[in-house]
Order: sequence, then structure tokens, then C-alpha cells
Amino acid sequence: MLDPESLTLVAITDGVRGDANEIVQRALACVRGGATMVQLRLKDADARTQVEVARALMAALPVHVPLIMNDRADLAIAAGAAGVHVGPEDLPAAVVRRILGPDRIVGVSVGNDAEALQASDADYVGIGPVYSTASKGDAGEAIGGSAGGGAQFSDADMRAGVAMPRNLRLWN
Repeated sequence: MLDPESLTLVAITDGVRGDANEIVQRALACVRGGATMVQLRLKDADARTQVEVARALMAALPVHVPLIMNDRADLAIAAGAAGVHVGPEDLPAAVVRRILGPDRIVGVSVGNDAEALQASDADYVGIGPVYSTASKGDAGEAIGGSAGGGAQFSDADMRAGVAMPRNLRLWN
């Protein structure tokens, strides 16, 4: 089972540069740099390619570094990945949990209180984006990072049972 305290840095891959071997090498470099989990995010790749790259990553990653798939619970099962990370526009965490069962990791991207409350079946949440980004068109509004801007997360998020970092500080 996932120990939320062990997740300190998630490396998110992409397919912008290189083939599967280059993705594996970049992921390994991230692990050497401190990543404790890797998310395979290949938005433009077909299902077969995603499963093949996932299997290559799992063969190369240290046993203690789980691999999760982006958006697709079915591909996580097909590849034997540790879990899946979904966004607000994907299947709800409760549905993903029913598909994956209790032993796989379910992560959810959240950008506000309402989304955080919907993530109660998740093992962890990814909060953000903190800053505006041009690299992800559906990232949502930036939640902060400088005084005077950003969303707030309430104590209700903690009561929802979602693994929220204890030392998280969001600007309001």
C-alpha cells in the first residue's frame, strides 16, 4: 500500500523528445535527482505504445519507485503499473478506485476546494498549477505563488481524507 509520506517528488514524463529509451533514461535521471514516483504522460501516443513504454519504465525503475499512468486506468492494469493519475475532466476518483481496486495508487489533480473534496477516494492529490503554464492547455487557473493571488484550500480538504502535504503553504 502507498505510504503518502514517501511521495515527495513526482516526475512526469512526456513524449516531446525521443523514443521509449530516451523517456526511460530521463525518468531514471529524475529518480537519481530525487523523484519518488514517475507518471507516464504520453497524451499523443496510442494505447499499445503507452503500455510498451510503461513496461520498459517498470523494468528500469528501482522497485521502490512506482510508475503511474496518466488518465487511463485500463492502461495501468494492462501494463501492470502501480496506478493512475487523473484530472478533473477524467473519470472521478471513486470510479477509478472501483476499477483499480484498493491496492493500486489513485492520484487526482485539483485546483480548488470543490475538486479536492471530490478526490476523497484518491491516495494523493496534485495541487496546481501554482504558476501559469503554456505547456498544458487544460491546466486551469494558477492558484498562487506570489502574494495576492491564488485559490485557497480549506480544512475541509484535510477532513475529506485526501493525502495532503502537511507542510503545504498556498498563498491567498
